[in-house]
Amino acid sequence: ITFSEVDIISHLMIDGSYIYVCGSAVDESGHKVFVYDHSGNLKMQLSGDPTGSFGLGSVTYVTKTANGFIALDGNMRDIVLWTADGTWLGSVDADDLLGTDYPWLASADVMADGSVLCVLSQDRADGSAMEAVAFKLSGF
Repeated sequence: ITFSEVDIISHLMIDGSYIYVCGSAVDESGHKVFVYDHSGNLKMQLSGDPTGSFGLGSVTYVTKTANGFIALDGNMRDIVLWTADGTWLGSVDADDLLGTDYPWLASADVMADGSVLCVLSQDRADGSAMEAVAFKLSGF
C-alpha cells in the first residue's frame, strides 16, 4: 500500500476497521491522521482545530470509538476527539483531565468494554524518576 498523501510517517496503527497513518501531509498542511480502509483507500483526514488556532503535534495513538475517533497527541499533550465522519470535536489538555504535569502520551489500547487504557510517562515531582502511568478513559 502506498500512502501518497503522507510525506513523513511518525506512527502507523491498524485496527479492525482502519489503517491510521500519522504524519506530515505532502501538501504541507501539517500533521494529520490519514485514515485508510484495509485496501489502502483514503477514507478521511483527521486534523486539528478547524479555526486554525492549533494543529496536531505528534499523534502517538488513534483509534475508532463507538461515536468517532480518539487520539493521543504526545507533542501537544492533548487528547483529541472527532466524530465518526472525521469532524473535529475538540481536545482536552492531559494535565487538566488527568491531573498530570506535562506528560508524554506514549500509547494506548482499547479495552473489551470500549474504554481506552492510556499510558503516559512523566517525571516525578521530586525529580527522582520518570514514571509510567496508566489511565482508563471512557465516556466517548
